[in-house]
Amino acid sequence: MGVCASTAGLEITANKSSAEEVYGVYGDQAESTSVSQRHTLTQSSRSNAALSRKLVRDNTGNEDGSRLHDHYELVGGKEGVLGVGVQATIRLVSHKKSGRKYALKTLEASKVPENERARLFREVDLIRALDHPNIIRLVETFSDASGDLHLILTLATGGDLFEYLQLKKMRVPEQEVWGFAKNMFSALQYMVSNNVVHRDIKLENYVFSSKDEGASLMLVDFGFSRSTAFSGHDDEKSFDTAVGTLYTMAPEVVDEDAGVKVKHSEFPSDVWSVGVVLYSLLYGSYPFGAGTDSNEDMIDDILYKQPPYPSFVKVSKPCKALIARCFEKDATKRITAEAALEHKWLKKPPKNRNELEKSTRSTSGVRLQRRLSQAGQKGEKLAKIGITKDMFVQMTEFQNFGTFKKLALLAVAQCMDHEKIAHLTDAFAVFDINGDGTVTWEEFFAVLKENNLINEDMTESHVKDLFRQVDQDNTGYIKYTEFIAGCIERQHYTEKSAVAEAFRLLDLDRRGGITKENLIELLRDKLPRGESKNLKEIVDDMFDEADLNNDGVVDEVELDLILSSSTWNKTVQENLISENEYSGEVSVRDVRLS
Repeated sequence: MGVCASTAGLEITANKSSAEEVYGVYGDQAESTSVSQRHTLTQSSRSNAALSRKLVRDNTGNEDGSRLHDHYELVGGKEGVLGVGVQATIRLVSHKKSGRKYALKTLEASKVPENERARLFREVDLIRALDHPNIIRLVETFSDASGDLHLILTLATGGDLFEYLQLKKMRVPEQEVWGFAKNMFSALQYMVSNNVVHRDIKLENYVFSSKDEGASLMLVDFGFSRSTAFSGHDDEKSFDTAVGTLYTMAPEVVDEDAGVKVKHSEFPSDVWSVGVVLYSLLYGSYPFGAGTDSNEDMIDDILYKQPPYPSFVKVSKPCKALIARCFEKDATKRITAEAALEHKWLKKPPKNRNELEKSTRSTSGVRLQRRLSQAGQKGEKLAKIGITKDMFVQMTEFQNFGTFKKLALLAVAQCMDHEKIAHLTDAFAVFDINGDGTVTWEEFFAVLKENNLINEDMTESHVKDLFRQVDQDNTGYIKYTEFIAGCIERQHYTEKSAVAEAFRLLDLDRRGGITKENLIELLRDKLPRGESKNLKEIVDDMFDEADLNNDGVVDEVELDLILSSSTWNKTVQENLISENEYSGEVSVRDVRLS
């Protein structure tokens, strides 16, 4: 939803979509395109046009199974096996060049009947399109001669929520569950806006990125997921096929005769499942079928009974009320993820400082509230201003970078460890006012205004240009990775491992250098509306910025130079090093930057 905001000389309304407000209407067809159609175009572009999606390398066209092992090394021993399922195995691997560890998920398509293989490959298409701090990130894919599919995913080593519930002795305090709930419904609403239904949300499919206190909670395993964007069906589509895990299944899923049809934009079965997860964390038992080994009894409970709310477990009335809304038997009346984010329990964060300090898993929401509570009532606004101001300063610096460096920072952001950028994730949550996983123009402007970061000398055009610079793929929404790219600090993006990872992503064809063809592939259909230059001219300008020795490729040393310099242009380049002196073997540390 848009946010209305106004200040001296500036007035923003939420009647238009964010893309339309910042970039204007959609080209020559604007006159004949309805508001609802433009909204649909904007929504679909949020995933399909994402630059970050193109940075997920697809190697599945190669039949040579050795390609995976050319770039990744399996970690041996017990440490190397992260999980084993019926159709998938998850192993720990290390990237040979950067040394960074990832999770390798092998989908054994060769063991699945031909007519069922599409479900396995669907997971790749779905994850590739998603860019949210609480959804697992796909890095690249491989296939082998047998037809098996190998997914390289960001590593999550902190265990799942089922293990965490056991660690907490079957009771997780409400203030922690509040933070988890905000993350869960935010990810769910983001998936709704991208036409994705998970269909197997459960305790075991929420994992922590690490064992650190500031680890991120992430939704994983999209093997049963579906998307109307891929299916091509009408808006009215039944998602009541019995897949998933019984204890989190909704009534319309377990009842084969229900025949519930809902608009694909609602996906109520996922909301029910989130309700089951939240209840289980709070009460230490499943809400339906607890204490029974009978599937029939559990199904009967799901269809006809309400869960108990034992009084000896301290849970607030607003929290119970939201969970009860998730357990509405009639799927058409069940609360949506969007409405859940606006529910009074989630809108009123916990204020008890002692309770906040007890949280052993501080999600972005809990971390923010802890920081504000520590500041005290008078200092709370100043603390929030401090968080926002830091991001604003970084963004204004980012605004002045060259196009190549901005793209390189997007690649860096795609690879950053969650723990290193936890403070940026917290700031993203401040800007993402409605919690749907993206930052609109209205939200961006409202946060800057609220925190007094827009002065009288700053024109509307200047503020919009700042927004456009961060929104690198010009969809009218700042996505999570774009936000991180626009705010990440120099000490993080100049790390050797960060440069190596960014180079790996931008070198699309693995030829040892970033070429003009690589940039054309990445930027195709991503030019800003109204851009006077064509794609070739823009790429030529980017190479003027980055190709130091004019050999037609940007190597890793050159990328390091671009990222390490605070200001970079052709004049600085010529003053630093001549074409005759430059060598690909020169260390970036040997070049003094002014």
